Amino acid sequence: MSESGSGVSQQQVQLKVLEAYTRDVGRGVARIDYDAMDALDASTGDVIEIKGKRRTVAKCLPLYPSDEGRGIVRIDGLIRNNAGVAIGDVVVVKKVKAPPAEKVVVAPLEAVPPIDERYLADALESVPVTKGDNIMIPYFGGRLTFQVVGVSPAADAALITQRTVFVISEKGEALRGVPQVTYEDIGGLKDEIQKVREMIELPLRHPEIFEKLHTDKRAGDNEQILRRI
Repeated sequence: MSESGSGVSQQQVQLKVLEAYTRDVGRGVARIDYDAMDALDASTGDVIEIKGKRRTVAKCLPLYPSDEGRGIVRIDGLIRNNAGVAIGDVVVVKKVKAPPAEKVVVAPLEAVPPIDERYLADALESVPVTKGDNIMIPYFGGRLTFQVVGVSPAADAALITQRTVFVISEKGEALRGVPQVTYEDIGGLKDEIQKVREMIELPLRHPEIFEKLHTDKRAGDNEQILRRI
């Protein structure tokens, strides 16, 4: 049994989300262990679907040996956002077919300078996408953000190649909370990041726990006041 109590079937696995390795940020990859890959009949380089509140896709790679048997999937902040999940959530993962993308229509989610659509194919080569995904393109030291609004051929996923034709349409929907800086962007501060998560992220995601702690503290303070009277 894995540490997250993940459930495994022949078609899909349930895995706990953790942050990506630093080297994987922006590469469109998800790392799972060999037990999960065997259960999915997946190999390195296959495309897998990751389903949380929404569904997205990523290229499958194996976890480092130190992470084997933990029942986890490591994905970066962009993939977490596309799946509608946060670190610590459980997602359903399955293998999907991803034919080469012939045409991808994207809409900018922010003001973008004039850009040659062929650059998008170069920047995203070998990255799987699906309709509704947000994608980020490196651009002169920064990043440009787009939403995928159409993919041809229609499929669960499509793989970007040098031959993929990109079309930039009108500005898309409001950005779905894509973090401009994620935990993976901050290197060498593991302990500090954990403290930030404990102080900020956990109270936001689980307010009921901290409300109980606050109530217990107030009860203790009142008891001390009564003793002083």
